[in-house]
Amino acid sequence: MIQKQELLEQAAQTGLKYEQIYRGCAQCTIAAVQDTLGLKNDALFKAASGLAGGCGGTCEGVCGGLSGGVMIMSSCFGRSRAGFGTEDNEKLCSSRMAKVLY
Repeated sequence: MIQKQELLEQAAQTGLKYEQIYRGCAQCTIAAVQDTLGLKNDALFKAASGLAGGCGGTCEGVCGGLSGGVMIMSSCFGRSRAGFGTEDNEKLCSSRMAKVLY
């Protein structure tokens, strides 16, 4: 069984490789985590395309590595549409995870 640290290192190395080849930090981060963990969600990957270059290429927003990381974590552990309008544990969980990543 692959240990957590090995998975983290694999995702980080894959993300760096993708960034060098494809560019777009958010999509590279999402693709690296998806590929490392065997996850597939094209809608999530596609939604990150506008975040490149600090959002729309402005270089003024949050780095896509951070926003992509928050997106993939929240897609796995965040609040669902059914929980929308509630202060549920999933919303709090993904918020705590985002704060740690930040």
